[in-house]
Amino acid sequence: MVSAKQRRPVAESIPPIGVFWDIENCGVPCRKSALAVVSRIRERFFSGHREAEFMCVCDISKENREVIQELNYAQVMRIIENVHFSFI
Repeated sequence: MVSAKQRRPVAESIPPIGVFWDIENCGVPCRKSALAVVSRIRERFFSGHREAEFMCVCDISKENREVIQELNYAQVMRIIENVHFSFI
């Protein structure tokens, strides 16, 4: 008899890894593309792991449009912050 653990798909047996990128405080280096940065992170850290998620937080009103487009191409989930709070 095969146990439930033995029947799990191969992807579930590979340890998950996720990336949370605060692009406003750790931006894309000069003369580099966001696509290249994402690719390098995946090459360096995801070996032997499955990608659970790759998220980037940014204020879309402040970020370069080209960077936003490259994040789309790289299939990076973006959390868009453009809400400003004011306290009375």
